[in-house]
Amino acid sequence: MRDGVRAFLIAACFLLLASPEAYGSTGFAFLTTTIQIAAAIGLLVFTWDRWRRNEPAAPGRRYEAAFVTAATILVVVAGRAWLHEISIHPASTTALRADTRLLAFPGLMFVALACVLCASAESLSGRPLSAVAWLALLAVLAFNEPLRQFASRAPMPVYWPLLALLAWFVAREWWVRAAIAAGVLFVVGAGMAAFVPILLMAAWRAGRRPFVAAVVVFVAAAAVPFVWGGGDGHALQVGARGTHAAADTIGLTGLLVRAGWSSAVPPVHLLAMIAVYVGAWFAIGRGSRLLPWMGLALFALVATTPHPSGDSYFDLFVFFVFAALAETGWVETRHTARLWMVTLVVAAFVSGALLWSDVPLDTDIDVGSSGSRSLLARGFANDEEDGRSFAWVEGTSADVLVPRRSRRVADLVIVCEPHLPKRDSTQQMSVALNGSVLGTVDLHEGWQTVTLPAPSSAWLIGVNDLRLSFTNAISPLEAGLSADPRQLSVAFDRIAVQTR
Repeated sequence: MRDGVRAFLIAACFLLLASPEAYGSTGFAFLTTTIQIAAAIGLLVFTWDRWRRNEPAAPGRRYEAAFVTAATILVVVAGRAWLHEISIHPASTTALRADTRLLAFPGLMFVALACVLCASAESLSGRPLSAVAWLALLAVLAFNEPLRQFASRAPMPVYWPLLALLAWFVAREWWVRAAIAAGVLFVVGAGMAAFVPILLMAAWRAGRRPFVAAVVVFVAAAAVPFVWGGGDGHALQVGARGTHAAADTIGLTGLLVRAGWSSAVPPVHLLAMIAVYVGAWFAIGRGSRLLPWMGLALFALVATTPHPSGDSYFDLFVFFVFAALAETGWVETRHTARLWMVTLVVAAFVSGALLWSDVPLDTDIDVGSSGSRSLLARGFANDEEDGRSFAWVEGTSADVLVPRRSRRVADLVIVCEPHLPKRDSTQQMSVALNGSVLGTVDLHEGWQTVTLPAPSSAWLIGVNDLRLSFTNAISPLEAGLSADPRQLSVAFDRIAVQTR
């Protein structure tokens, strides 16, 4: 029952992130959502210690096959949904000549597999209701629209497995190992500093030696990148990619900004953090579990920070997923490092399999068909049909997203027709891939095929930005051909990649 209730409340938090859109993104929507999420987090934290362990149950395998089947389907559905969202949005940052969102993809899959782990453990332990609750949480992750949008823009999941490691170390009261994990998390995400005071409080309660050791290893883990990399140590931080203004974020900061009380944000933030840490100090003294208070500290930071980002709520909710997993009876009896490593390896393997199956080697975009519309990022008019499907470019430039799982040398094949309203009209097309110019060609009248070589250095593994530029655009109305006022340059039928 305990684990099922926790899974239900965490799932409710993920669902509530969509509330502002459902309510119309008004001040009332953000106020209501803030209250609802605060209530869910409060219930989660203050009922955490109600049951230390699940009720005894006889192990059983009656539902094992059904749970494994359902979990496998949901993991695949979730992974494919996240990959689809990534493929229809341009890459925000790159690393190692790859889209950073693909590098973070195993972190997303790690969370999904953590839910599968809990569901399987509860099923094997004879607790089918708790297993169903964890599968329901996995279903929420698979179909949650805010999480899909988050996957398409943020590289933050790259460090989520470290959140799991921190939670598992804290659950076992391994303060030195937990301090190392917290130090690394502080480097990659500064908001993780919210955990540190509570972690050090627990170490202090455990004794002076654990406290001193925890402080030393935390400072060392947090400082090494800055000492090693000098002033560029901050470059390791993975920033949130929220695109909303402060007023349009869930939490007290947005509400204060909307009310015109921006000056009240810093003191409210300071008071909220102090209140949580004071409460945590007395709760730890009474023997309360540490993980829920660490989650509450992160919630207080996210909800009151002077520089809010809606994406930070995913860090918070994912931490609670790992905290609940860390205190599952089945997980508590396993070797922590081995279980964590196996889960990470499986997440990487599943991510690689999904990338191989869903991200093409040779992308073939049928411009003008509804199935390819999501890859036409900018500049294209509506789909048309005249013996073939095509779409005109309005203006003198357009962007196309080209997903590809390889950086091998390839040819870019473009089937197009220029708009040449007069006999003396000319049209040139320049093609650039991720900022690397592939070439400029003169287009003649009628449909034609243009082939340009794309070297390995121009490609990214992931979503590639193909920019098409033209020398001129003119409307049929201006040319006296029809009443069409659109400024047309070139019509496209097909854009394909052919690996050599």
